[in-house]
Amino acid sequence: MKKKLVTLLTLALVLAVSIPVYAGNGNNGNGNNGNGNNGNNGNNGNGNNAIVQVIDSVDLAFRNVGFHCNHNGGNGRVWIAGHSNNDILTLVRVDETTWRLDSDAFVCPECGRTEWVTFSNKNGVPSGGNIQLNHPADDGKLETVETGDLVTTADLFETYEVETHSPIFRIESGSINDTIVSRSAHVFGNGHTFINAIPARHEMARSNPSNSGLGFFFDIVKRDTGYFVVLDDRIVSASVGAVGFDEVPSQSDFRAPNHANVSREFGPIRTFVSSGNQGNAPVYTGDGFLYVHLSNITWSYQTDEIIDCEFESLVANERAYEGDTVLTVAVYNADGERVAEDVLGATITDLEVGTYTVVLLNGDVEVASTIVEILADDVVPVDFGRIHMGFAGRTVVCVHCN
Repeated sequence: MKKKLVTLLTLALVLAVSIPVYAGNGNNGNGNNGNGNNGNNGNNGNGNNAIVQVIDSVDLAFRNVGFHCNHNGGNGRVWIAGHSNNDILTLVRVDETTWRLDSDAFVCPECGRTEWVTFSNKNGVPSGGNIQLNHPADDGKLETVETGDLVTTADLFETYEVETHSPIFRIESGSINDTIVSRSAHVFGNGHTFINAIPARHEMARSNPSNSGLGFFFDIVKRDTGYFVVLDDRIVSASVGAVGFDEVPSQSDFRAPNHANVSREFGPIRTFVSSGNQGNAPVYTGDGFLYVHLSNITWSYQTDEIIDCEFESLVANERAYEGDTVLTVAVYNADGERVAEDVLGATITDLEVGTYTVVLLNGDVEVASTIVEILADDVVPVDFGRIHMGFAGRTVVCVHCN
């Protein structure tokens, strides 16, 4: 990659001033017969008007210097032995836009001449960019060559990946075979409890010790078909029995209700009968009380504790390039000569009218190229389009890993 050299070292103004000279001529007086000499003095002064000549000169290192031999009518580029773009050149102004190379050390390999003048300089004073030189015309007139500029652009992007992990939560599971009832203030005989026949949530509790809560729940739901017991969704299965009554029976009359193994809900709840056989009893629809009995409860549920993770997805994405690699642009003429180069995005100036190959480089590797036509006094846009700058890595999104 070529470094960009734009070094303004000196801007000198040389003033050549001719100082006016004033001359006076005196005529001598002649004395006659002892008389004093009468002096007639002539004071005849001729003065030169002062002439001031201003010559601008600059000392610069240019990004690219093109020497062209026009001695035989052509204007082909030549290469000067020992010259490089790092050399400091002294240029002296010839007129408003033309400058002369103030050195005889640059010998033309075609014709041997050492006089060089600029033939393209739209900005007046050279600035250290590209500059083109050829020989002064034999008739004293300077040859001019039409030039144009080009500016390069590209959409640089990079790809990356996002790997997503799903958390694995701790599973809590277990079972209990004790007699489980509803945790309630309504207790009758031997720790059994009953609840009001209204839709509500109730905590499950051990019957012995009485009202010892388990942290699991069931809901009483009333539908058109009667009351139902709906288990906590953490419950996998349970043996459930339930009856309804308007008046709380005595302990001696009470019989345990029929049970059924369920995974989600039990019902409709039937009316209590002293025989203990609720199978043929009518569905309870009153607003009295309900007795719910559970046993053989098994549960399994996911807690909030994350214990591990597992792969979920891998997605490729792209974004604007965020790296620090600088791409360069090289310009080749129709003869394959490399006539200019600069960084991507810069304007390359003073290219002779004609066809050029413009190459985008990453170091020494060609990334893209295109052919353009340079027109006089025009700025040609060169867009290399989307350029992939490589893979930027993988990001892992995981609440467990991160």
